Amino acid sequence: VPIADTRVKKKHIVLEGDVPSAMNPPPGCPFQTRCRWKSRVPGNLCETQVPELRPLAAGHTVKCHLDDAQLAAMEPVIEMDVTAR
Repeated sequence: VPIADTRVKKKHIVLEGDVPSAMNPPPGCPFQTRCRWKSRVPGNLCETQVPELRPLAAGHTVKCHLDDAQLAAMEPVIEMDVTAR
């Protein structure tokens, strides 16, 4: 999605895996067929349970089975350069 603000830096990501069927979605997390981190979630939760919406940071929520420490260790996809004008 294009962002007009030149201070925003976006990392290009190519999703892998299978696009789930809209007519016959898989059980569990709707994104689990394309998620490269689901193997880090114990008990096959991604394949069996839809994650709950939970707070991540001020003004941000996440719907994912990964724990907060795993999410915090990930490289950001979008960053704001506050020094650019």
